[in-house]
Amino acid sequence: MKKSLVLSMLVGVLVLLAAPVVHATNYALLVGVNDYWYGGELNGCVNDANDFRATLLTDSARWKAGRITRLVDNNATKVRIKRSLRKFAKKCKSGDQFVFLFSGHGGRYGSRSAYLCCVNSNPYGYQGDLKATELASELARFRKGVHIVCLFDSCHSAGMFKSKDAGKEGDFADSVARAYRELVGAEEGATLKSVAKSGARIGYISACTVSQTSEDAWFSSLGASRGVFTYFYCRALRRTATDAVPRNGYVSFREGFLYARHQVPAAGYSQRMQTKNPSLLKKMSAIRVRLAKVAKLAVSPSSGVLAGSTSTLVGSRRPRFTWSKVSGATHYQVQLVRVSSGKLLWTHRTAVRHYTQRTNLPNGTYRFRVRAQRLAKGGKKGVSGGWSSWKTFVVRGQ
Repeated sequence: MKKSLVLSMLVGVLVLLAAPVVHATNYALLVGVNDYWYGGELNGCVNDANDFRATLLTDSARWKAGRITRLVDNNATKVRIKRSLRKFAKKCKSGDQFVFLFSGHGGRYGSRSAYLCCVNSNPYGYQGDLKATELASELARFRKGVHIVCLFDSCHSAGMFKSKDAGKEGDFADSVARAYRELVGAEEGATLKSVAKSGARIGYISACTVSQTSEDAWFSSLGASRGVFTYFYCRALRRTATDAVPRNGYVSFREGFLYARHQVPAAGYSQRMQTKNPSLLKKMSAIRVRLAKVAKLAVSPSSGVLAGSTSTLVGSRRPRFTWSKVSGATHYQVQLVRVSSGKLLWTHRTAVRHYTQRTNLPNGTYRFRVRAQRLAKGGKKGVSGGWSSWKTFVVRGQ
């Protein structure tokens, strides 16, 4: 089903982010509208808001449930959306990150300015529409140092930052910059001689071009409807492998875009995603990478299990350690401990899923464990998964 039923469908995700600073505070306002007061119901928009929230919360160290507000259906009026934006504008400080997701109907005036349709939007008037210029004024209230990334999964969604499919870009970014200058100048009681362009701190991603529609579809694997772009974008943020070179341990909004841009047409949808300010999107981190724990540890050559215990009996003083693959891992870290002394004998890193003891071990009881790592080139930066359970074994070799 197209997202432009009575009105054009607009799913907007506004993400106001600082550079990936661990100490930054993250906030989010997520809006989803299925049941409009004046008709034109949708199916997947509330699910989009819910899934985006759940996706952010997978990175529980950086995203907290108490800092994420949802406005869905009857609560998603224009007044309440603007009020919530202003609340977050007051809270956010330089270095903070703020996400605003709008999932619902939308459209454009002629071939230029786009707008969001709040739950009280009226197809015979524009009183309930949140215009691009109005949204620009709200974004201008955010302090300097709060970076903004806007993602729109919607019909004609590139119209939020492009005036046409090819050629001059403008409208929204220009409106933000202008509103920012006017607001800051008024607060200081004078016109500033120089104010950095607000547009430089805003990145944009849209689900399609200015002239295209975007899909609101049923996904049988979920048993639910979703916005196509938001579905694939949330998948991208949750995928460890989306964290591409240099593998800094975070999935950036740019990396999410690159993944979803290929997945959407591969799934049979014709909409073409658009972007603006990719250098900023590349810096903005959405989700910290989570690596699964290593499982199925083994040690060989095994002579079975020692009688009266669960320890593997090993007939070699130079055993070989193996373990299962973890998706997204580039390396594995292995540790060996002698049980009698509790001493850590060594820690080694390897890019393969096995390691062989290099010197003879004295007969006795040992245990080893492994954790997955995703490291940048050179191995100095990256992210580690949790340690596996210990695997105990007994060496009785010649």
